[in-house]
Amino acid sequence: MRIVNPADILRGETCSYIDVFGDSQILAIADNQNSAVQYYVVDMYCMNPACKCDDVFIQFIKNEERVNYVRADFTVLFSLRTKKYEIKEIAGVSEQEVNDVVMKEVRKDNEMVNMLKQRYKKMKEVGRYVLQGENNMADREEDKPNRNDACTCGSGKKYKKCCGA
Repeated sequence: MRIVNPADILRGETCSYIDVFGDSQILAIADNQNSAVQYYVVDMYCMNPACKCDDVFIQFIKNEERVNYVRADFTVLFSLRTKKYEIKEIAGVSEQEVNDVVMKEVRKDNEMVNMLKQRYKKMKEVGRYVLQGENNMADREEDKPNRNDACTCGSGKKYKKCCGA
């Protein structure tokens, strides 16, 4: 996990959820037909608790090995309030594919939007603790899901059969 710099928070720089809470918190979008991962999702937030933005940068990455290098196939800026999005970057996929994925997997999926909202709140809370000088908040707040809860990666499987195995 990365140490979050208070100056970066105050400047409004975004930080990915997995940088703060660890790789086990990465999201995945699976193909419903064969349950194979279609995209890995890296969500990035402004951590400044004084900022009232409601946006999340969402990077979609086809290849798991590129997650750590954050070479996204496409990136969108998504509003948690309005569910509108703006394409920020595309590399190697068509604009139509971007729109299809975002519309189907993010905008219309209330479970995904609710998860992003929860993660947004946690990132703002960590930002508040970092600015108060308690930079180890991320370690204390990381809570593992119950074995029978839905997996946090978004696969739809139970935690014990997926990332908890």
